[in-house]
Amino acid sequence: MNVILMAKIIAVANRKGGVGKTTTALCLAHFLGRRNRSVLLIDFDPQNALSAALLVGGQKDPSGAMDVVRGAANLIDVIIRTRLTNIDLIPYGRPESRLGEDEALLGMRDKRVAFADSVSRLSTRYQYILIDCPPGSSAVVQFSLYLAESVIVPLQCQPLALRIMPRILTDIKQLIETANPSLKVEGVLLTMYDFWEPISQAIAAEVWSFFPRKSTFHAVIRRSPVFERIFSSDENPLLEDPLPEELLDYDVIAQLILTKEEGEHSTEPTSAPSKRK
Repeated sequence: MNVILMAKIIAVANRKGGVGKTTTALCLAHFLGRRNRSVLLIDFDPQNALSAALLVGGQKDPSGAMDVVRGAANLIDVIIRTRLTNIDLIPYGRPESRLGEDEALLGMRDKRVAFADSVSRLSTRYQYILIDCPPGSSAVVQFSLYLAESVIVPLQCQPLALRIMPRILTDIKQLIETANPSLKVEGVLLTMYDFWEPISQAIAAEVWSFFPRKSTFHAVIRRSPVFERIFSSDENPLLEDPLPEELLDYDVIAQLILTKEEGEHSTEPTSAPSKRK
């Protein structure tokens, strides 16, 4: 029997904004691509930041995921080849002034199932599909997590993180229960870590002791202005050679994901996964 290999679908989500969700999706995709994995990025954040980082001038407001949800485009037709090795992009889509109508569409079960079926048919072309989610717990986030197998939760290294950890754990549980009961936590990822600040070390130690080991990445993403530049199409540091050292933090995370996946494949029977209905 021929085995159909399908992409692993990972969402990047957190109800809190400014924690590095889009940066994580983009940089992780980049380093998976550099390790010869084919990657599709799906942008479900209305800010369309991935398009700003990856598309050259002249590709303004291209059709994307939301146009597919609205029935105005087919998924395969909105895929764009990017400048990064082995990475394709599905943008968020053209701006829609009637945002409430889009939210209503995303809350419809038949829309979720139809989009998930399209992604399943498409996923044989890729090894990883990464979904960038907006902050909050809107219908967009619920829709995105419905598509995913697992979720990465970026957590900013700030004192506030220690106080909101129980809430974050509750949020993750609620999102899984409401959006996708089979969803797994790929890992809580500490971002904006400052090696010179004892508080960052304290937060890391607390987070790693609070969450189960299998639910955290025991590596950090440092704080650096380099990450702000990746959303400038004119001087994206992901295109530099050699790469800035700070970006290599995400290469460590990519390797951890690949190692984890290899371990899972070595202990589980090989089969083609089926999509939920």
